[in-house]
Amino acid sequence: MADIYQIIPYPDMAYQVDEPAQSRVREFARHKDRWLKRTFIGMSVAFGLAITLGFAHWGTGALTGLLAFLALFAFEVVLVFSTPRDRACAKCGKRLKTVWPETSGGFAAEYRICRQCRLFRYMFRTSRR
Repeated sequence: MADIYQIIPYPDMAYQVDEPAQSRVREFARHKDRWLKRTFIGMSVAFGLAITLGFAHWGTGALTGLLAFLALFAFEVVLVFSTPRDRACAKCGKRLKTVWPETSGGFAAEYRICRQCRLFRYMFRTSRR
């Protein structure tokens, strides 16, 4: 099975990966993905519980299940849009620039780069162009 947390190199070969920061970004992505899976399972259980209790004509239980579903859904939305807070270069301390260059396969990937130190961090977010 392929490693979904592999680093896609920055298209400009002059840039090098910032290893300590990249390992923190990778751990953040793994932690975030674990929580996304857990909240999705919780949402499925809460929705199923709400439907089951609704068919059983137990309104307060159905309402409680729907409220739990909505709370988990709000948490899921926050998780989807969260990114690591570390935006400073490890060497020079300047703010990293966020860029979305096109990579292989027609995807655009999010990188944070330091143009002065020639370092990059792959953020594990892609977009289809």
